[in-house]
Amino acid sequence: MAFELVITSVPKGIRPGRSGFQLVMRSAALRNDVSVELESLAAYRHLPPGAGPNPECFFHRIVQTNIGPLSVLGRVVDAGAGYDGRSNKLAHLVVVEPGEAVRLASSSPAAVLAAVEPRLARAWRGGPEERSEPFSLAAMPLVTGAACTTWQSVAGDAGWGGVVAERAAAGRPVLVVAPSSSPDWCRRLLELFEESLALLPPAKRW
Repeated sequence: MAFELVITSVPKGIRPGRSGFQLVMRSAALRNDVSVELESLAAYRHLPPGAGPNPECFFHRIVQTNIGPLSVLGRVVDAGAGYDGRSNKLAHLVVVEPGEAVRLASSSPAAVLAAVEPRLARAWRGGPEERSEPFSLAAMPLVTGAACTTWQSVAGDAGWGGVVAERAAAGRPVLVVAPSSSPDWCRRLLELFEESLALLPPAKRW
């Protein structure tokens, strides 16, 4: 099963008596204490004026919560001006329970994020909401090792995809720097990680 949360700046959120940046939507079955723990994943830094387009930040985190470790997929984006006229951001998180993560082992976090991205919110209209239906992750893409064509196109050498995969398998950090913060380049980075994760055995992808 998978749950979802949306966090942004609103005059009224899920918890009464609050305004500003907060939880505005969540799956009703997600425990309140867990949703509070996950709100910290909504961090985002806007670029200074004139520095270029604000990025779209994709991520996968393993979060230790009161109900055990959870895989959390998310995207944080610039959300224009908030209700108070100040700059706003919006985070849409998808929380994957351990049993669901086992079912998705033949895919990868990057592949799942790419598949669900069109369903993730960019702005919030209306009041707070608790959704009774879980977030569906049915028919997620299978991932098999293939030629790293995006790496070849971007870096001139498909072998860089293998370098990133090796470092990921060893638990070593890797920094991939894009030439622009544009949304197109943010999605291209997601494609690069999707190709690299496809080179790993399923047990290493999540």
